[in-house]
Amino acid sequence: MRRYFFLFLLILILSGCRKNFIISKIEIKGIKHSSRAKIKNILQKLQGKNLLFFRSKNIINEIKKIDFIKNVEYQKTVPNILKINIVEYHI
Repeated sequence: MRRYFFLFLLILILSGCRKNFIISKIEIKGIKHSSRAKIKNILQKLQGKNLLFFRSKNIINEIKKIDFIKNVEYQKTVPNILKINIVEYHI
């Protein structure tokens, strides 16, 4: 595990991570009853931020406050895509 971490760190340093991993696309899935507009508004803050340094806790907690949302899962897809999966309560 340590070896992979150092390899990943080396790749970041060599690739100039600040400019190469900027979030340019956010994909949202799983919305049936919740407000897509409210979720997009929250996620808009991430546009142009670095994917590798994305801290999910605040954003996820903010999204969870929206009606019908039970959980929020995310996946970082290198180099620049953030995939958000919304899990809603069953109605």
